[in-house]
Amino acid sequence: MKISVVMATYNGEKYLKEQLDSLRTQTLQADEVIICDDCSKDSTQALVKEYIDNNHLDDKWKLVINEKNLGYAGNFIKALQMAQGEYIFFSDQDDIWDKNKQEEIVRVMEKHQEIQLLCSDYTPFSCSSQAPVLSHRIKKSLKYDNSIEKVELNLKNIYIASIGCVMTIRKSFRDRIMPFWINGWAHDDFVWKTAQCVNGCYLFHKSLIRRRLHDSNVSMRKKHDKNVRIQFLKELTEANKAMLTFAGTIPVDSKKMHMIERTVTACRLRTELVEKKKLVNSIKLLRYIDCYQSKKSIIMELCIALRK
Repeated sequence: MKISVVMATYNGEKYLKEQLDSLRTQTLQADEVIICDDCSKDSTQALVKEYIDNNHLDDKWKLVINEKNLGYAGNFIKALQMAQGEYIFFSDQDDIWDKNKQEEIVRVMEKHQEIQLLCSDYTPFSCSSQAPVLSHRIKKSLKYDNSIEKVELNLKNIYIASIGCVMTIRKSFRDRIMPFWINGWAHDDFVWKTAQCVNGCYLFHKSLIRRRLHDSNVSMRKKHDKNVRIQFLKELTEANKAMLTFAGTIPVDSKKMHMIERTVTACRLRTELVEKKKLVNSIKLLRYIDCYQSKKSIIMELCIALRK
């Protein structure tokens, strides 16, 4: 059994050392830690190099520096593709892992071979005055009762309900899904959607990391701005198209295939509504209300479309 940890870094000098410490001191050690830096402009690269040298980790830890900026999604996928471990842990650059995180996750996945993607709970903590606040929906999803919950493929779960920094996948699953990744598709949403297609997406309701909340959290940025919303909807459309293609290779049953098709149509109509102000789409979208993540999204996108 071999364990890999993959981390994508970019201008992470402020909090990175604490995360590196928590990776280095795991009760079950990783066989490799791959840190892929996306042309940081601060001292991230020097910090990682010095950390590896000072702790004599060069036999297991590797820093890869991109020649050009790949962006958040591309950088993480690059690191993911390099991993050789049977279990591949996703790591952000600014959290703090519990010492037994890897041991606990491997224990569960060894016992339950059907699990292809396992997401743990986490304990949030704020470190800046502008840090985002977790929504009631997210707080409710963190059960902390040590249960293992299967995530079924449906219209509710097609929207990602976890975060990349708590995810672990099997290498065999990674190899199966990589041909279907498309440029710009966030790594966490990618494995979340495809794992549901193979009935292998699970939640482990035990907190195994401390998740740092601060004003730079990428995954929690609001999408009220028109251009940001349009980009989000276009990426969601393409991701769901790619998911549909992958689902057709399983194959997923016809009802679930139709469900994914409906989300693609809904995303297209939503994009046209926001980008081109096609207000007639608001009527058409009444048939696809169940394809929205929340009622707030319906109101917000209509308001954006009505703005001058």
